[in-house]
Amino acid sequence: MFKRFFHKRYLKLFCLVVFTSFFISARHPFFISVTTLSHNVKDKSLNITCKLFTNDIEDALRKLNTKKIDLINGSNKAELNTLLHNYIKSRLLITINGKASWLNWIGFEQEAEAIWCYLEIKNVNACQQINIENTLLYDFIKEQTNICQIEINGKTKSAKVSYPDKQLIFQF
Repeated sequence: MFKRFFHKRYLKLFCLVVFTSFFISARHPFFISVTTLSHNVKDKSLNITCKLFTNDIEDALRKLNTKKIDLINGSNKAELNTLLHNYIKSRLLITINGKASWLNWIGFEQEAEAIWCYLEIKNVNACQQINIENTLLYDFIKEQTNICQIEINGKTKSAKVSYPDKQLIFQF
């Protein structure tokens, strides 16, 4: 009888732990973006990619534009490109060697549950210092963490900022 009671008790405890951990993980997901910058010496450009979870960026764009945003099945790709570019260029500010840079939009593509956005900065001869102000998704997700990785002259450096921090400085 004790074994049976003991067994039922642990089974209930196990179910409670599994249910609770599922509930907690469902309520508290991770909010992360990844931005990579890579200096192309031949083209004298800084290539930039931003990986954002599709549902997070769609929610942010929807709240800003008060209309339905569907990055996966949207029919007006030109409008979606404009919305994404305007959103990113106002929340990802890059200064190279003390000079503010303009982010040229290349496009975006869908990958599983994420959106990859492609940008570039032209006329970048050398990079001694790169300052990044990254506030992607901060206006709607207070738990947001933004990871930045930079490759210059074969050297890779990484850092992260979490809301409310936004400044990253890389020295090469």
